[in-house]
This record gives sequence, C-alpha cells and structure tokens, in this order.
Amino acid sequence: MNHPELKPVLERILEVVPAQQIILFGSRASGQAHPDSDYDLLVVVPEECITLENYKALYRCLGRVRRSFGIDLILTTPEQLERARKAWLPLYSEAQRNGQIVYAG
Repeated sequence: MNHPELKPVLERILEVVPAQQIILFGSRASGQAHPDSDYDLLVVVPEECITLENYKALYRCLGRVRRSFGIDLILTTPEQLERARKAWLPLYSEAQRNGQIVYAG
C-alpha cells in the first residue's frame, strides 16, 4: 500500500460497512498534498449501506484517527459511480481518473 498511514482507517471503515472498493483521491492521491491536507476517500458499498446511520457510525469510529489527520468520506454505490463517470461529474471523475485504489474487497 502506498499510504500505510491509512491502514487503521481502512480497518475501521471495514468494521462498519462492507466496502467493495476504497479509492483515495484528491491531493493525497496526486502527490500534491501539503502536510495539513486531508485524505479524500470514496467508499464503494452496496446501496443499502448508504445511510445516515452508517455515516454517523463511520465518523464516530474514525474519531481518534480523524484528530490525527483529516479524513473526508463519500459513500457511493458501483451504479452511482458508473452513472457519474458517464455524466462526467467532477468529483467522481477525478476519483476514477486520478484516484488510487487503497482497498479492493
């Protein structure tokens, strides 16, 4: 893994949701990060996992880790990711073009 500092983050995410894939995108993936840059993660999950409760559980579970460095999470489904790719939505397109797969289940 290119980002070993993410290992505890990935473990905690997988405790909460059955991620199929986790993609690091943004400045950390492109190599343009500053010391205070956050980690942008696109977490691909089954549709039934995209709930407010899961978002809350993820942020609770990541609490201590998030104090060490910033983490922004976006939950999406494989179908949403594909639709976004076809529609060329900037955030999803960036993640798919320049992102790094840090977990594949």
